Amino acid sequence: MKVTSGTLLFVFFTLQVVAQNSKVYLGHSHNDYLQKNPLKNAFDLRFGSIEVDVFEKEKVIYVAHEKASIEPYKTLEKLYLNPIDSLLRTQKAYSFQLLIDLKEAKALSFVIDLINNYPLIKKHLTIVISGEMPNPKLFNKYPKWLFFDGRLGMEYSQKEIKKIGLISENIFNVIGPWPHDNIIKESKLKLLNEIIEQTHNTGKKIRFWNTPNSIEAYTLLKFLGVDYIGTDDLELLNSILIN
Repeated sequence: MKVTSGTLLFVFFTLQVVAQNSKVYLGHSHNDYLQKNPLKNAFDLRFGSIEVDVFEKEKVIYVAHEKASIEPYKTLEKLYLNPIDSLLRTQKAYSFQLLIDLKEAKALSFVIDLINNYPLIKKHLTIVISGEMPNPKLFNKYPKWLFFDGRLGMEYSQKEIKKIGLISENIFNVIGPWPHDNIIKESKLKLLNEIIEQTHNTGKKIRFWNTPNSIEAYTLLKFLGVDYIGTDDLELLNSILIN
């Protein structure tokens, strides 16, 4: 869908959203471990993507935003892998993307070893590595079930593209800082639209980070066809996705 003049008025005042009922929604739970109820909140709302930041410490993978904030009981296994595995075993889980943001490259081998202990997770979830990723030339040395977070502007070989789970980009790099009045110049809207269409034409999904937690931003991103809309306010985004 091309963005033309008058798009903002259409988006903000006349957009008709079809209820999605039981389908997996476009929500991406940014830094999900900071939610009051990690995993549960996003899972109950059927978000399509859940993001966690991880560090390795003494061969254990911890979920934390900063290494100094690591807490003994907040491990990837306890907060996410164990409960997800339990849900899959009781057939109460749906398939979603688990985006693991490596805060240090050395954590990757430990993450792989850990997830290898969960065959149902490897089978039913899409595991995507972001953050401190290896060079794309090395992507195909990793397990078939593991994918990576691609970037706009990077050139990938055909083999490397197959290991890309989605394309992510800082929206500031596309339109600059999000305007306080939520009015984005038409030239910037066209650029966003072109990037989204080009990404979809390669068969990949797209996500932008640094987007505001606002109704206006969520509505616009949904209208433009962004596949994963990041949020720290799950209920607010959900209200846009289901109405």
